[in-house]
Amino acid sequence: MDNAALKKIWAEKYQVVPEQFDKLKQISSAATAFNANIDAILKINGETLKKLIIDNHISASELEDIKLSCFNSPKDVLIGIVKCFSRGIAEEWVTEDIAVYNWMEKNLGFDRLQMGGQGGIIANALALLGIKKVITHTNSHPKIQAEQFLGLNNLYAIADDGSLQKASKISRTQDIPLIHWIIEFDKGDSFTLDGRTFVCPKSNRFIATYDPLNMNLVMNQGFVSYLENNKTDYLLLSGFHPLLARKNGLELIKNAVPVIKRWKDANPEMIIHLEIASTQDKAIRQAIIEQIAPLADSAGLNERETIDLLEITGQTELALQTEKET
Repeated sequence: MDNAALKKIWAEKYQVVPEQFDKLKQISSAATAFNANIDAILKINGETLKKLIIDNHISASELEDIKLSCFNSPKDVLIGIVKCFSRGIAEEWVTEDIAVYNWMEKNLGFDRLQMGGQGGIIANALALLGIKKVITHTNSHPKIQAEQFLGLNNLYAIADDGSLQKASKISRTQDIPLIHWIIEFDKGDSFTLDGRTFVCPKSNRFIATYDPLNMNLVMNQGFVSYLENNKTDYLLLSGFHPLLARKNGLELIKNAVPVIKRWKDANPEMIIHLEIASTQDKAIRQAIIEQIAPLADSAGLNERETIDLLEITGQTELALQTEKET
């Protein structure tokens, strides 16, 4: 079957999507797990970036030929921004260092906050589309996280005492916010430091993430128990993509399998959908396909993720052809 025929099939299927929306209102319950976080959007310009660099005593020589790809200290946040700004590229760096998080919170701020994480985003969408009850997993749910959930009466999460409550009203005061700073910059912007001019060749973004709970697939046991003891029609799985093999990621996936199986045993008719997402660690990617995907009835992935999966399943020639044609 050639590309034209495949596109025709896709177009035909896509045309029926609107009429399916009303059917969603007939669904009694759906759950999303595991990742919900906060995206802090910040548009930064060259002059603001320059001021931060000067205030933190970073020289132009430290910003030349940057090899760094992770945070070792707070000033590395600025080095990462400059790396992406000056090359017009997108990268995401992750930290579990609370000192780096505190520095970003104090010195960067944000223009606006929005829901982050496939689990949280899709929970909002499903509730808005009218599913009668949507239950979302959160491993951190302070007030600032609650504010990213829509204030709908059909959208729930697990409160401190293990009870099911409206997601937008929960405030687990002991939880620290899990924030992904999305720092955007524009093509053509620039700044000059020590006689060296840094020009942004392409609009892009740098993501600085503090999310130790989702990075370690920490599960809310109240949510785990709820799905074991209550009827659920649909389950959306996501949040495996940030795991790292060198940080116990393979064991975390292995441990998640019996949890999902117990949910399925409690709800034999439940339909499970898996969102693959961009998974950089090849060993984790392999584990998701071999251990999590067989538990799902469907999977969601884009072109890049499709190519990545073709590569690890030995379909190298097809992966190369797909990459060439997309």
